[in-house]
Amino acid sequence: MAIRDALSHRFEELALPLDSPGGGELRPAVLGLRPAGVRRGDPWPEWVRPDSPIPLFTASPSPDSGPAEVLADLEIDGVTRPAMSVVDGRVKLHFDPRASLAHVTSEAHLPRRRSWLTRLPEPVFRLPGPVRLAGHRLVGGRARGPETGEEAETFPIWDGPERLRAVVRRLAGADAPPPWPDARPPVVLSHDVDTADGLRAAPRVARVEERLGLRSCFYVVGDRYPLDHALLDDLRAAGHEIGLHGARHDFRLSYLPRAQVEGRLDRCRALVERHEVVGFRSPALLMSDELAASLRGRFLYDSTVPDTDIRSLAGPRRGCGSVFPYHRDGLLCLPPTLPLDDRLLTLGRSPSAGYDAWVHKLAWLRQVGGMGLVATHTEPHLTGGEALLASYRRLLESLVADGTPTMLPRDVARWWLDGERE
Repeated sequence: MAIRDALSHRFEELALPLDSPGGGELRPAVLGLRPAGVRRGDPWPEWVRPDSPIPLFTASPSPDSGPAEVLADLEIDGVTRPAMSVVDGRVKLHFDPRASLAHVTSEAHLPRRRSWLTRLPEPVFRLPGPVRLAGHRLVGGRARGPETGEEAETFPIWDGPERLRAVVRRLAGADAPPPWPDARPPVVLSHDVDTADGLRAAPRVARVEERLGLRSCFYVVGDRYPLDHALLDDLRAAGHEIGLHGARHDFRLSYLPRAQVEGRLDRCRALVERHEVVGFRSPALLMSDELAASLRGRFLYDSTVPDTDIRSLAGPRRGCGSVFPYHRDGLLCLPPTLPLDDRLLTLGRSPSAGYDAWVHKLAWLRQVGGMGLVATHTEPHLTGGEALLASYRRLLESLVADGTPTMLPRDVARWWLDGERE
């Protein structure tokens, strides 16, 4: 068994021995453990409460075949049927976990509606940062009402896929600890550099990291503002990574036909070659099948779709549900797994409350064994400014204090792909 099998990210190979069916239209469903089945040795990991149902997407489950001990049920379209059972000492799944996982990681659950913000004239995107942030808060955050209940308290919101993978991992007998390079899940540091002001502030953020012995990736926009190549050279010489954050940062990239997407990427070729760029992150974290297909073969990895997000341009709730690297049609994806700095502000959190949200999420990630991928912005009104930079510094100091390993995204991607080839 290759080392990544223990993480169940070669999910097909783990699910195949469990007699799971395939085919059928996928619809929202809830997977729940039967109360009478709660006992030592059941496939629910310690961080999943037995009374906590797992939301997923699945086709109608296959019928039970003969006498069986039912471990879990699926509720779909108001009907409850067996989801997992033991037949002749062998676990049988009555639904296809591979299809359920792929449905969420590709965000197939999202409506394919184009946000009206992507149709605004391009000069709108050159407004000062605080004005843009206020607009985002109006459109995607406070205008929809204050956070309540689960939205206010829970990161992640969309953790069903990780719970499902944990269950399948145990059923398949691959419940070894996640085999990260030093046996502990890493934290990956990254920054979006949306504007020329953000580029000028990037060294300030980098110096904070360097004083603590840390390095990060800066995703710069390729065809929007003048690029200071000497500044980028200095960042690389200090050990940081440079990534591409699209060509224009006008939110339109993921909605364009593939030919236009590739035309924009071609305009960034000189930047990509000069700074050995191997990673990509789409503006506004928007992704489409056309964009993913264009990135495949051009970049080693993509780091666009977060594991979970609420009230974003992509939808009221969105995300890939994964806190590990995964593939989308052959493209390796590294999901941001900590809430972004601008998202926390649009949801009404103060910088100190944002730090608390990061720490809360990291604690959960350590339980799951997943990667902590931090994505902030170097703009002066965000982490490039004093208040949010102070919260970011607190986060870094806490990582150093408890010995949390850190990796550059390119190193995570190379290590992950090498492991899949073993």
